[in-house]
Parts: sequence; C-alpha cells; structure tokens
Amino acid sequence: MTWRFALIIEPVASDDPRTDFDTTFAPVDASAPALSIGELSTQRGDGIFESIGVVDRHPQEVEAHLARLAHSAEICDLPVPKLAQWRAAVARAVEPHVRAMVEQVCRAVSTSCRSSPACLSSGV
Repeated sequence: MTWRFALIIEPVASDDPRTDFDTTFAPVDASAPALSIGELSTQRGDGIFESIGVVDRHPQEVEAHLARLAHSAEICDLPVPKLAQWRAAVARAVEPHVRAMVEQVCRAVSTSCRSSPACLSSGV
C-alpha cells in the first residue's frame, strides 16, 4: 500500500465543547517515521484500529466505524474519542488527498500510550 497522506491528531476529551479541530491536526510526511520509541502499539499491539474504505473519494460507513472506534476504546480502557474530531479528521484525510475513481483505505489508530497522539492515514 502506498500512503498518500498522514495526519497526527492530538486527541481532545470526549466532552470538549469545541467544534473546530483544525489546530489538533498536524499533517506529516507519510513516508517518514512518526512514532516515538515508547509507542506501545508497535511494541505490544496495544491500541484500537479502524480501516475505513474509500471509494471514489467517499468514505464508507464512517458513523459505524467511529462508533466501533469509541466502543473499542471503552473495552480497552482508553479515553473515548471525540467523534466530531475524528469525523473532521476523516474528511481532512480523504479530500483532496485521495484520488478519485480509486478504492482506497483511511486507517484510524489510537493507542494506549497516553503521551502519544492518534493518527489517521489514507492511501492506495
């Protein structure tokens, strides 16, 4: 898979009242390393992961994926994600970074390492 775009998300609390999350997103070079040495997702597989199919620039079943992400966070005793923030992140990762007329994936990752941000990436 060739990653076209990666976005680091500084998660906000699920009860955070803001509606604009632009300052919590940081695009990063999708081909460069972005994890800290202490990242538990790579060491132990700790964290939650969702892969959202994207067809012709339209993410598929976003609400179902985000609901599953929140449920997984609860089960794994991770902070419950602010779904509006993740919805905005999916939109930012998909448009305009995903090519039209191609099936791609948007992958959401949130880990148990409390000091690590979450990430979202899209690619072929």
